[in-house]
Order: sequence, then structure tokens, then C-alpha cells
Amino acid sequence: MLSLFLCNLERESMKKVQIQAVETDQLIGRKVRVYYNLHRKIWSIQDIKTRKVIGRSDFLRLSNVEFKVSQAGRERVLRERKKNVHAFAIGTIEDFSARGLKDTFDRVMYNPYKYESFVTQVGERAVYHARRVWFYSESALVIASGINP
Repeated sequence: MLSLFLCNLERESMKKVQIQAVETDQLIGRKVRVYYNLHRKIWSIQDIKTRKVIGRSDFLRLSNVEFKVSQAGRERVLRERKKNVHAFAIGTIEDFSARGLKDTFDRVMYNPYKYESFVTQVGERAVYHARRVWFYSESALVIASGINP
């Protein structure tokens, strides 16, 4: 489950972005899939076409985001009681900073044992799209603005 609570975002500037094969600047504007890596406690960034991990970041912001859950992957989690990567946010990388983040935006979470989709933390409404999403590793924080069910 993604535990969500507001962090001290001033520390985000000290976080590092780990990029494999490409520079950070080359990722801006690129469409990617993002998921929280439970073992490394960091966001993994996958190329949308090859599905290879092209970077990892403690913090990033996507635009035009679609939240996707593989139902087959979720069913496997429920059957085996062992987590696997099956839930993603798909969108375009805007930045690797906290610029524009406000604590009034909706916090989003996913727990395969409780939900079939991503949901808002308050009210547990299903979330499938958002205009902009901020990802913050320290607490597996996902904050979204412009949510559309």
C-alpha cells in the first residue's frame, strides 16, 4: 500500500535523480510509465515502448497522467499474496522538482488488497486520469491535480 502523508518538500532539492543511459534533460517531455519500487524505496521510470527502466528518482512530476492497474497482475497478487509490479502512472515528464506542488491537491493511493484502481485518500474515489501528478519517494507520496474519474 502507498502510505500517503505530506512531507517537508524543501528537502526535495537535496534528493538525487538516478538516471541510466540518458541525462535528466533528455527525459523532460518524454512519455513514461512510473511505479514505486518497494525494494529500493524510489520511483522507477520505464520507457513507454520498451518498458525498460531508464531511470529512478526520489521526486518527479508528470502531466496528462493515466493511472493503470493490470487486473491480471492484481489477481496474481490476491492469489499468491505476494506483490508484483502491476500498477502504473503513465504520463509525460515535466520536471524533477516540487515546483507548483500544493498540499491542497488530492492524495492518491493504491492497495491491491482493497481496491481495483487507484483511489483518492479522502473519500476513496476511483482515479483514472489527472492533469498533473507529483511523486515523492520519502513517503511514497502521490499528489494529483485535475483528477478525472
